[in-house]
Amino acid sequence: MPFPWQPGMRLTDTRLNEHSPVTVSKAASESRASTVVSADAELALLLAPGRWSVAVHVSYAGTATANSGIVAQWSLPSGMVLVGFRLVNGPAAGSSGSASVSMRASVNSATTSIEYGAGSGFAALEESGIIDVSTAGTFAFAWAKAAAGASAQVGIGSWLEARRIA
Repeated sequence: MPFPWQPGMRLTDTRLNEHSPVTVSKAASESRASTVVSADAELALLLAPGRWSVAVHVSYAGTATANSGIVAQWSLPSGMVLVGFRLVNGPAAGSSGSASVSMRASVNSATTSIEYGAGSGFAALEESGIIDVSTAGTFAFAWAKAAAGASAQVGIGSWLEARRIA
């Protein structure tokens, strides 16, 4: 169906749900020992053509090694374009404890790798942005462990949400 509503359009359940947010969450924690950034299979959504507001909220942990944490970016297939910037908020690289954390807030491109610190405790990050989709495809949160530390983990309950806005 065309978007947005037009006079004379029939009211259907599909039409009514067009603006409902679509949310996925991690069913189990996942550990990675590689520094190669790759898409998270659970934090991924198939998006239809249109303009989408996207938000991701991730709990994660590094190891006891200083400067451990994760590196994150967005996986956008052809047919998807970030409108403006990706807004990020979370512990800065090098943060290693929950008692005193340096936070980062910045704007970046979708594929810019952002390093978030954690140390041995769990930390949290959030990222958001607007995506124009011309060809349906899968948007995903992509991540790897930071260079320091043996591994990193993205926690159960981390979630990704998209809402069609145009």
